[in-house]
Amino acid sequence: MSEPGAPFSAGDLVRRKSQPDAAGVVVGVDWDEQLEEWTVGVRFGTGIRGLVADMLEAVPETPDAWGDLSSGRAASLGAFRTVMTYERLRKPPSRIAASFGSARAVFLPYQFKPLLKFLENPKQRLLVADDVGLGKTIEAGYILRELRARRHIERVLIVVPARLREKWKRELEQRFDERFEIVGGAELLAFKEIAAGRRDDRFLWITSYESARSKAFVELLEGLEPTIDLVVLDEAHRLRNPRTWQNRLGNALGVCAEAMVLLTATPIQTELANLYHELRALDADTFFDVRAFEELESANRPVVRSLRALRSSPPDFSSALVAIQQLGLHRLTASFLNEPFFRSIAERLSRGSELKRGERVELERDIGELSPTGAYITRTRKREVMRERPQREAQVFSVVLTPEERSVYDLVEQLCREIRPDLDDWALTLYLLTAYRMTASCIPAALEAFRARLELPDVTALTGEIDDAEEDDEERGDTDSVAVGSAERLLLGRLGFAPFPSGLDTKFDRFRDALELVWGYDREESRAPRKVIVFSFFKRTLAYLSRRLDGLEIGFRIITGDVPISEREIRIEEFANDPGAKVLLSSEVGSEGIDLQFASVVVNYDLPWNPMVVEQRIGRIDRIGQEAKRLVIVNLVSKETIEEHILYRLYRRIGIFEDSIGDIDPILGKKLEELTLRALRGELTREEMTRLADETADVVCREERDARRLGDDADGLIAADQAFLDEIQRLAGSRKVPTPEELVVFLNEFFERRYPGTRLPVGIASGLVEVHLPDTLGFDLRAELSGDPATARFAARVENGPFTATFDQTASTRHPRAELFYLRHPIVRFAQVSLHRGRDQMHRTFALRVPSGALDIKPPPPGEYAFAVGLLDLGGVRPRTEIVPVAISMKGGELLTAELAEALYLAALGRGESFLRTPTFSDSVVRQCAEALEGELAKRRSLLTQRERELNEVRSTRRRATVTGIYDSRLRRLEDRLRAHERGEASTRVLKMLRGKIEKARRDAGEAVAQLSACEQLTVESEVIAVGLLEVV
Repeated sequence: MSEPGAPFSAGDLVRRKSQPDAAGVVVGVDWDEQLEEWTVGVRFGTGIRGLVADMLEAVPETPDAWGDLSSGRAASLGAFRTVMTYERLRKPPSRIAASFGSARAVFLPYQFKPLLKFLENPKQRLLVADDVGLGKTIEAGYILRELRARRHIERVLIVVPARLREKWKRELEQRFDERFEIVGGAELLAFKEIAAGRRDDRFLWITSYESARSKAFVELLEGLEPTIDLVVLDEAHRLRNPRTWQNRLGNALGVCAEAMVLLTATPIQTELANLYHELRALDADTFFDVRAFEELESANRPVVRSLRALRSSPPDFSSALVAIQQLGLHRLTASFLNEPFFRSIAERLSRGSELKRGERVELERDIGELSPTGAYITRTRKREVMRERPQREAQVFSVVLTPEERSVYDLVEQLCREIRPDLDDWALTLYLLTAYRMTASCIPAALEAFRARLELPDVTALTGEIDDAEEDDEERGDTDSVAVGSAERLLLGRLGFAPFPSGLDTKFDRFRDALELVWGYDREESRAPRKVIVFSFFKRTLAYLSRRLDGLEIGFRIITGDVPISEREIRIEEFANDPGAKVLLSSEVGSEGIDLQFASVVVNYDLPWNPMVVEQRIGRIDRIGQEAKRLVIVNLVSKETIEEHILYRLYRRIGIFEDSIGDIDPILGKKLEELTLRALRGELTREEMTRLADETADVVCREERDARRLGDDADGLIAADQAFLDEIQRLAGSRKVPTPEELVVFLNEFFERRYPGTRLPVGIASGLVEVHLPDTLGFDLRAELSGDPATARFAARVENGPFTATFDQTASTRHPRAELFYLRHPIVRFAQVSLHRGRDQMHRTFALRVPSGALDIKPPPPGEYAFAVGLLDLGGVRPRTEIVPVAISMKGGELLTAELAEALYLAALGRGESFLRTPTFSDSVVRQCAEALEGELAKRRSLLTQRERELNEVRSTRRRATVTGIYDSRLRRLEDRLRAHERGEASTRVLKMLRGKIEKARRDAGEAVAQLSACEQLTVESEVIAVGLLEVV
């Protein structure tokens, strides 16, 4: 037979007839004389396959999705999921897609509330006032990640108490892969060099209040007003006193910040004015004096009452309308009633019973926009999100000292009373407290330290043995180089070389009793031994305990501040996942900022002398994500000691072991130190110790009651947080963003095309697996996403060989070194960008099956249905993307309801199957169904446009007034400063800098107004992104 004409030419785009979603490029065509057929070489991704020509067809230049259904060219479930994942990545139906699922943390919807509220505020200012232990660091991280996705962020400053610097650095790196640098006062003064252009102005800095509140730095900020992209202030209640440098620091940073986030669990500590001073740092133009703030708070109450009525069950629309109309009674809000925006709200409230769930949520958000203060504050209470909190069970194991142990204890008290008159007051105080605390912690370990101190007197002071995290540690000075004096040498000699029986340790015996009790109960209940965390501030105590546990063959891990962070991660991961590792020995520094909720027993081997540290220890396990119903807190307390008479008595009275008492005034820790020091010096009798401990406990309890009452007052300033929470929960529950399982399918489909033979294991969606990716992928990542540090780090990881990875946030918390894949991870973005190039040729016809039991509602009758999935892209003040599925019976021609079509779509994504037969329908039936479905999509688009147009108009009018006010105020302030400097004959450099800032502010105002103008006209674009057959069985 002579050779016929070649069916394809090199460069043609072809696809498999049996798998129309698999498209490739022809690289060569050969005639096989023996078989008398054409063999076509096709490049699929980076691989070339040889296929018989009859298995292929040309990809149409203009795809006809419905025509493909008529001719039976329908792709499988995997291809459907890939297309839907791609489209949801290309046009995310959520404003928070960049941060969603991106942290190594358990997914908690409420932690996205601050982000949504921050994005809603045109000034990008927010006070996050969540209760203790709800993850404010993570919430700040989400805001940073979302800002990075939206604009170029180069200058970030985070200000925290000194004791929290390492915690913030570690958490941002471990959870978000953000590399921050800890800086002190000298580095902060480099702002002068940055402003002069003599130094790179890019920085990611963490500093302390103790460094930043210096007169030199605050005045530098006030004079130069350097631009900072994002400022975060933790424990922002420190700004509450207007007569402090900390308050002045907050106000100065507020002027410099393009975006600003304040974090505090106690926004009001003594009076409502506390909150005013925090909000003034956020926005001095709005909160310009206390009287104005009080007026705003009063004007806000109708909004709060209206929202509470709307959130009642069932919603009370009439009461909500009556409440919101009371805005007309206040001078600050009376004009609202004349605005179209308000009239739109009132109209919707009047027909509230007709509103759908999504419309009610939008209504709540609109009412929230009437709040004069709600845009600035978000608050989540533990009682709202931890409805079934574990119960704390406190157990005390009393230690009765033997005569030999009592003699050591008494000698140390004598040492504390008689020595070191040569030291200044603070050094003396610290030395006395340290020596006693060491003895109270562990007598054998303390004796070791005393001997070492005596033998190497010039090497280290006793403070070098401590590993705690006290407040304001930068102010405490350095006592580590103090040499041994003669009086101390005499008493140390008596202690260090006093006869003490080897192996005697009553406290350790009681500790062992506690472990046996805990694990014995576990054996009775036939469950795995509970994980136990043992805390001590004294490094030698931890080393001593490690030797004793090793001798008992009890598996353990140890973490202190001396252990590098990377090694700590390894040890914690081993403790979490190794059944043989039952005990974690930890100092405060070693565990700070680490979630240990997989453990449920805490042992206070020694009692901290600061109640905040007690709360932090227990807080390591009493956190969101703790699955145990009962937490055991074991306290080892020596009888007839200062620990028993003062510390344990006070802690028991205030109930700190049984329940969290929130943020505690740092002054209390100092008061306790003073009280304990007086006892050590012999100034107090036992009765006086008891009385003073009880009086202090009463003060704490009274302050806690006041704090709860003031906290409830703060709730009155917050408006529509629940609407934001509803948005997040719908996002997670209705597959508006791809699930981990869908992302795995998406990436594997991409790998099959681009890197044949490469696959992610299925288990990666919910657990930890080892991943092997080709070296060429690392090179391609750098080429495609150049300039992105996260991409560069991941590319290096790919090139260095196999690594562990997961899509599961919870699993990543137990394996902090594992790679966490998420929606905007470099590998996902790379796949999306690569697939986008062939979007026009992407196959969009599918044949699927859905079991009736996969639907959450009553399913339609079994049979065959044609379906289409539309994508509606709404522009305007609140831009969003909506995925709209529609379906029709191919037998009877009846359209399914919107609710039923949505349920079928979700069932197909989640539990669907591939249609095993080739679809066979006449072209006329398919075209009739197509016409009906496209008509339904057009109708839905028209209804949505009609509903949203009016709302967009009234929202844009209000937004324009807010935004222009922001920039007018900023320009006035800069122009006033320029005039003042011109009168004061300022330097040419300062005047030039201010004129540059004014020009920039004018440009920014022009851009903002232009953006608003673009939003004033609602746009609704639609496209069909998938069609096909769906069989219900």
